[in-house]
Amino acid sequence: MKRWILSAFMTWMLITVTILSDQFATVQAEGLAQAGGPQLILTVNSLLDVSEPAGNAGDGVCDIDPFSFGDQCSLRAAIEELNAYGPSTGATHEIHFSFSGAAPYVISPGSPLPGITAPVIIDGATVSGAACATGVNDIATLYMVLDGANAGTGNDVDGFRFESGSSGSAVRGMVIGNFAGDGIRIEADVADITIQCNHLGIDWTGSSAMPNGNGVGGGSSNLSTGFLVGGTQYADRNVISGNAYLGIFIQGTNADDWVVKGNFIGTDATGLSAIPNGSDGINIHGDNAHIGGATAAERNVISGNGGSGISISLWSDNWTIVNNYIGVAVNGMDPLGNGWYGISLQGSQDFAADNNTIGATNGKGNIIAYNGKAGVLLSPSSVHLKQNVIRYNSIFENGGLGIDLSLQGTGDGVTPNDAAPDGDSGPNGLVNFPVLSEVQTDGVTITYTLSYEGQTGFYDYDLYLNDSCDPSGYGEGQTHVLAD
Repeated sequence: MKRWILSAFMTWMLITVTILSDQFATVQAEGLAQAGGPQLILTVNSLLDVSEPAGNAGDGVCDIDPFSFGDQCSLRAAIEELNAYGPSTGATHEIHFSFSGAAPYVISPGSPLPGITAPVIIDGATVSGAACATGVNDIATLYMVLDGANAGTGNDVDGFRFESGSSGSAVRGMVIGNFAGDGIRIEADVADITIQCNHLGIDWTGSSAMPNGNGVGGGSSNLSTGFLVGGTQYADRNVISGNAYLGIFIQGTNADDWVVKGNFIGTDATGLSAIPNGSDGINIHGDNAHIGGATAAERNVISGNGGSGISISLWSDNWTIVNNYIGVAVNGMDPLGNGWYGISLQGSQDFAADNNTIGATNGKGNIIAYNGKAGVLLSPSSVHLKQNVIRYNSIFENGGLGIDLSLQGTGDGVTPNDAAPDGDSGPNGLVNFPVLSEVQTDGVTITYTLSYEGQTGFYDYDLYLNDSCDPSGYGEGQTHVLAD
């Protein structure tokens, strides 16, 4: 709120006006903080890490220097202003950016930014010259950098932290790195956060690591639902790579209905080279997650990570994982394996990981290849790891089995068939595998014999071809040719 000095000899009057103005502003801020008001679009045009003068937050204006011409708005002040102002009674509040001169434009907080408690769209792509990706491996032009190198060292030092009251917020067009905690953190009682067109853990060029602890993180016994990371268009792509631990880590008893599609996780911004997250690419504990989608733009490339590509564990039922590249580059061919498993499903005696779907529809299978251990691991529960469907995927050249049903947490290789009626228990019931024999071909027709000894009932089976034999003698499943 500006206060104009009219003349020197009226100083005593100006002091009186200023005091009255401050009192009015304080009352106004308190009222707005309780009720909110019309939509605000605040434009950050200062790289300084400073707040507004005391008492000004909530007046509908972001200005860190009221005695200079024009509003000077920092990112910290913009967040404080919206938190005090309250939620919009119309369209969601927005934070835009306006800078000129040599890019990138780096904001370096000296301490953690305030948690966000009102719905807001933070849009770094509004700065001049910025643009999101337009093609399968185009590099987004992102100029707004949030650098946490000076923000502190604790694991609670996050880039953006969404707290209670912020449901419906979004972050796009930002480069977020060097935070000891999470690049983007989601706390309890928050739902419907959208994260699109960001670099999380890599620099603005998309070619070098700028590690956060985790790229996206959230953990609470009351974490809410309905989050979107990426989207249906190439322009929605996040590159979540180079983080010290996990690319995406969400854990909570209500952390359900996450959608992760169209991202590069563990690669550079071209999707052709690895910039590993230190552990898993995706590690989510919750139900009804959807990883990938039907189109090329919705496909995740989850490759090059130090741990597993995707880890599903504990209370995690009814996942759908389709049409992703896990262990290969964006071209679907070049090796870019994850260090451990392509996909790991782990249950326990107390928590389920049941009824998950990996592939399962012709044309929507995943490519799972060149990973350090098994392509898909199910372990080790004999109680809560059931009815997981794994079909129509291209699984090959992994360090372990294509699919390992294991009673050990790290995989135990081939489990021999037991006698009918297949009465043992374990992941997916340790179901006996069919035995293929007497394969013949005349160059046109393939004739084979398939036998199965196990529980009575009706079963679907799939036939695959491989370019080469697997060293285990039990194959993986590179090219799907038949379902019956």
